[in-house]
Amino acid sequence: MVDTTKDNDVAVMPVSAGEAELLLHCARLRIDATRRQRIAELAASRLDWDRVVVTARQHGLVPLLHRSLAGIAPAPAPLPVLERLRSLAEAFRFQSLVLAQELVSVLRALEDAGITAAPYKGPALAAYLFQDFALRQFSDLDLLVRPRDALRAKRVMMTLGYVPRRGGSGRWDAAWVRAHYEFSFTAPRNRYVLDLNWRIVERVWCFPAIPDSTWSKLGRHSVLGFDVAWPHSEDLLLVLCLHGCKHKWEALKWVVDVMELLQMHPDLDCSRALERARRAGAYRMVALGLLLASNLLQAPVPVPVLEEIRGIPGMDALAKEVRDDLFRTAARRDGDPRLFAFLARAADRVPMRLAFRALPLGYLLMRRLVRPCLAVLRRAFPG
Repeated sequence: MVDTTKDNDVAVMPVSAGEAELLLHCARLRIDATRRQRIAELAASRLDWDRVVVTARQHGLVPLLHRSLAGIAPAPAPLPVLERLRSLAEAFRFQSLVLAQELVSVLRALEDAGITAAPYKGPALAAYLFQDFALRQFSDLDLLVRPRDALRAKRVMMTLGYVPRRGGSGRWDAAWVRAHYEFSFTAPRNRYVLDLNWRIVERVWCFPAIPDSTWSKLGRHSVLGFDVAWPHSEDLLLVLCLHGCKHKWEALKWVVDVMELLQMHPDLDCSRALERARRAGAYRMVALGLLLASNLLQAPVPVPVLEEIRGIPGMDALAKEVRDDLFRTAARRDGDPRLFAFLARAADRVPMRLAFRALPLGYLLMRRLVRPCLAVLRRAFPG
């Protein structure tokens, strides 16, 4: 797996306006002549290339940045920078292939057990949006299963040698499925993580659930010649926006996913997608994802839809907050009160807003009181 730990100290340094603009122009599959010229102009200016590369790694943009810069002649970036990006891109390409092969093996095993699993991120999303595993940077695998299949899916993963990252026996697994959202595993042969999800986040977050209709409309698409279950484009838009909001869109690659989905499906009915999101309690979150894709990456969101979104109270302020934080903050930790304050403003329904206002205290009690007490009990009563 590609090591990113050496980037942590540099990543908290804010990038300049020119560096941010360069990354935004390169963060896409298709680059027209006007944008190519602007990339060359920015690359010729005084940029801190170390910071550009580190920030690209943090935002999952190394493959796209390398592809964009290497595709312009004469080379707009210094040759050592291009060589560094090429080396990183090749490392991510190898990692992507390994993860894609492992994904297919896992999906075969789950399918043999009669379990439908949708790999909504990682290599499957890269193959779908970019037709190339290597153009979307990722380091783990994520599968979505129905809640009723979660326990059986966990047993399949353990028979494959995957090790649960949460300790303890399986006595409380049924309660875990009711209250939480995933089983997380470490791969038997590599160090990567596989997350088996049945929700986007814990139930206590009061986050919108994945609609049942998502499962009835699954299509198929090919990953290394294996047909995987795949969400309808409108359902995928909902899932991508929920996931992005969960993390306050702190990685630009998540906005790129929304933009490329819209580019790939010009017939995607954004108005209908927003209406379906409204019924699911995710109207503001999907609206924010569409607005960010339009504002940051000029995604083809229809003008009437943008007018509707900009008419939503507080929506422009949410988008500005994401944009202002995008290139200047480090990764957030669980329980970050700023994240919960953001989510409270992005929520549709009152219970969800109240939950996000209360959760910082809950996380504080969990870290300071509950977890230490549980650790003492485990030591006192092992097994």
